Amino acid sequence: MSNVYIKSYEVVSPAGYGKDEIFEGLLNKRCFITKNEAFNDLYTGRILDIKSAVKFVVDGIDKTNALVFGVIKESSLVDFAIDKNFATSSEAITAAYEAIKKQEAENIFVLAVKTFNTDDIEELVKEKRYSTAVAKPFDFESDGLNASDVVVGILLSSEKSDIELISVATSKSFEDSIKKVGAEAAKVEYIEACATGVLAEDALEAKAIAAIFGQKPFVSSSKGMTGYSFESSAAVSLAVAIKAAEEGIIPASSFLEHSFTNEVTFAYANKIKNITAFLVNSNEEPDNKTSFLLSINNY
Repeated sequence: MSNVYIKSYEVVSPAGYGKDEIFEGLLNKRCFITKNEAFNDLYTGRILDIKSAVKFVVDGIDKTNALVFGVIKESSLVDFAIDKNFATSSEAITAAYEAIKKQEAENIFVLAVKTFNTDDIEELVKEKRYSTAVAKPFDFESDGLNASDVVVGILLSSEKSDIELISVATSKSFEDSIKKVGAEAAKVEYIEACATGVLAEDALEAKAIAAIFGQKPFVSSSKGMTGYSFESSAAVSLAVAIKAAEEGIIPASSFLEHSFTNEVTFAYANKIKNITAFLVNSNEEPDNKTSFLLSINNY
C-alpha cells in the first residue's frame, strides 16, 4: 500500500485566480446575486472565459505520466483524453486516492470544472436556499448560498511531498464520515467546513463537529468568498485548506459575524498557526457527506 500525497494544485475562481492569489483581494471579488422582479437578470460568481481558465489550470500542473480523472461535462474544453469521468470531485478524488493507495497508479490528475446553470439557481431561490446578498456560513443572519463557476486541478501522487492525504471517507452524515476518516480530535487543528450559508445544513455540520471535536479546532468556511460550485466544491475546499496549511494561516470563516452556536470555535479572523493535521468536509450530493483528513510535514 502506498501513501498518497498532494503534489500540486491550481484554481481559477471568481474569488481568487490561482493558488498564489487565493487569499488575496477576496473581499473585492466576493460572490453575490442580484435579480430584477421578473428574474431575468442574474449575476453571481462567473468566470467570463472558461476555456482560458481551464488552460490556466491545466498548464499550471505537470501531468507527465499521470492518469486524468475528470469532473467535466464540456469535453470541448480540454484537448486531451479524460481516462475516467465522475459525477463529483469527491468521487474523483476518492477514486484517485484508492488507486494510488493500491499501487494501481503513481500519479492521477483530477480536473474539476463547473459552470452553473441559472435554472438550477432559480430552483434554489424558490426553495429559499439561495442568498440575495452574500452568503455567510455559520451566521444566523445568512439567508442561503451563492453559486460560483470554478476550474480546479489537483495532482495526487505516490511521490512524497509536504501534504499527505491520510484518508477519505463518505457517509450519509458528517458525524459518520468524520468518524470513518479516523480524525483524532487531539491532532486536528483546523477544519475547512462544507458550510454554504444554508442555515439548516450548516447547523447539522456544526453539531457533528462539536460532537466529535468539541471546541478544540478552528472551524472555517471559505464559501462566502468562493461561492458554492456544486459538484466541484470538494476540490475547491481542498485547495483552500492546503494553501492555508502551507502558509500557516487558518483563514477567517467568510463574512461570519454572529454564529448560531458557541459549541464550535469559529475563526472570525485569520489565525497564524503552524498546522500539522486538518480536515476538509464536503457535501456535493444530498446523501453523500465526504471528509478528507490531511497532514503537513507528515505528523
